[in-house]
Amino acid sequence: HYTFGVEYLLDGSPVVGGKGTWSLDKRNYFGAAPPPDLKAPPECAQEAGRVWWGMFNEAIGNLTKEGQWYGRTGQSTRSRTSDESTELEAAMGALGKELVDGGQWLIGNE
Repeated sequence: HYTFGVEYLLDGSPVVGGKGTWSLDKRNYFGAAPPPDLKAPPECAQEAGRVWWGMFNEAIGNLTKEGQWYGRTGQSTRSRTSDESTELEAAMGALGKELVDGGQWLIGNE
């Protein structure tokens, strides 16, 4: 049993308390099982996300070979409706967006 989903933006940033562009969450599969060959997490995702994804794919692959996997499957790990810029804005929040978009920033006195 696991409680929390594993959520990332496509740049590998974890998403806490929301939906990422890459999502491995049991709540995504109410009414349909995960499909075989779930898409990999982003390159920069934390090791735990890659291990969890690998365990899912291994189990689904073994059950599929035995003819014991479901005929009806849901979406893969990439969101069908999420827009990465919207996800990034949600992760940053209103203050973060204002700081990023709010003016000229000087780096190294240039």
